[in-house]
Amino acid sequence: MRNVVAYCRSAWEPQGGPSAVSRQARAIRQYAKERGLAIRSIYMDPGVSGSSLDRRDLQRLIADCRRWVRSLPVRSRREA
Repeated sequence: MRNVVAYCRSAWEPQGGPSAVSRQARAIRQYAKERGLAIRSIYMDPGVSGSSLDRRDLQRLIADCRRWVRSLPVRSRREA
């Protein structure tokens, strides 16, 4: 099973009922389940514009990815 992460964002959040990012997360979970993917984390920025990269969970996602990449074992081409 391949590990993946998900990122959900919506600039507008409706009052009452399920939020747009909650609906996105539910759809992503279903997509991952159907394809045998394991969601490691879901990052959500509800009610935040996409015009800027200054989004709390987007920045957390980027930082986590950098941390995970540094933790990967390095192999030479001969080992691959």
